[in-house]
Amino acid sequence: MKKTILSLALILALVPAGVAEDASFSKSKFSSVKQSKEIDVNLSIADSKILVKSRKGSAVDLAIPFSSIESITYEFAERHRVAEGASVMVLSLGAGAILMATKTKSHWLAIKYHEANARQEAVLQLDKSEYKDVIAALETRTGKKVEMRDAKTSELNP
Repeated sequence: MKKTILSLALILALVPAGVAEDASFSKSKFSSVKQSKEIDVNLSIADSKILVKSRKGSAVDLAIPFSSIESITYEFAERHRVAEGASVMVLSLGAGAILMATKTKSHWLAIKYHEANARQEAVLQLDKSEYKDVIAALETRTGKKVEMRDAKTSELNP
């Protein structure tokens, strides 16, 4: 009898811990048609909406309900650091050439949704340490499949 009561008390104590909390990511950057300059944001995926908030100031404060999402697209892109290498070449020819030979990689997420009757799109640059978790959380919480795009045929990477 005591074991049953202890087991029941243990189960009841652990049930609240199993309630899903918001998934939060702090290394993302946001841009849109209205906001072309990238802004550091906190990305939170709650039970019914995606929240995008500026880390500094109030430049971006966006809430996207799951019901308004039309599609979610992910893209991995890489490019040579030609411009950066050229600027370093002014100081050091060798260092600039080496920098030009290296590649930079970026992870992009586009969320297409509607707000009233207008179609909107939010573009996020995800950090390499968080992008897998962001995609998994979005698929789990929204119930929508994140479309994986080929960087060669996509328009996401500016």
